[in-house]
Amino acid sequence: MKADICHYIIAWVESNLTTRSGMEELESVTGYSRRTMERWFGECYGLTPAEYLYRRRMTRAAVLLRMTVLPVTEIAALFHYHSSQNFTRAFKNFTGFTPQKYRQTREWFCRQLQLPLDIKSDIFENYEVTFLPDIYIKGDSLHTTECLRPGQFNEKIKTFLLKSIISSDGNGNEIYVAAKATPPSNITSGRAENTEISIHAGIAVSSDEEWDAHIKKGRFILWSFCGELEKYLILSKMFSVMVMSNTPFACVFDYNYIHFKQGEGENIACDMYIPVTIPDDMK
Repeated sequence: MKADICHYIIAWVESNLTTRSGMEELESVTGYSRRTMERWFGECYGLTPAEYLYRRRMTRAAVLLRMTVLPVTEIAALFHYHSSQNFTRAFKNFTGFTPQKYRQTREWFCRQLQLPLDIKSDIFENYEVTFLPDIYIKGDSLHTTECLRPGQFNEKIKTFLLKSIISSDGNGNEIYVAAKATPPSNITSGRAENTEISIHAGIAVSSDEEWDAHIKKGRFILWSFCGELEKYLILSKMFSVMVMSNTPFACVFDYNYIHFKQGEGENIACDMYIPVTIPDDMK
């Protein structure tokens, strides 16, 4: 019973990130007192439902700040703050940055962010820090949008990668992918919680040849994955936040580099490299 209620709380929180609902509504729908839920949830996850709701809301706000061009006033209204000043104070208390500063920094600071608790963190435990030289990729390209919400992915991206992987398998080659997400140029996409993404898939070439994407040399965090492509597409969106929230690194907004290798059966195998830096306050 306790586990079922805790799982329900997690799902309820995800459904109420942008509503006015709070603990009174949660008490009403579960039939359990706030004290009981706090005790059970705390035993399972080490924080109260109210704390978890607050952290998830601030995390969603942080993602919208970094990955959309929505005005701060609109994001504040989305989370039902009476003024942008109130939202600014709450956001700075949570992240240490004002919304405007958080949006403008070259690095993405994820240390305070909270992913959904039903995502198993041990999936992301096997990572390492490495350095890569300059890499140049030549091949097919896709420019599309991607939903920022956890658990969703764009079918166009799946089709594009499947086509590239199947083509490479037929030739006995491995496939190299460069993928970069950028805030959309219009507010409408931000309201739909979409971001723009550019993907280049093909072969590695020398700098002297014609190329479509340049992976700049530097420090990367490497995560290896083997499994279904759909699962990879869902998990890869959360990998940056999960790892950066538990390391001294910050994400750099540039191309992620993915090296797809031949998997077994219908599974894929790949190494994903995310460009990172050490923030000035950690050096």
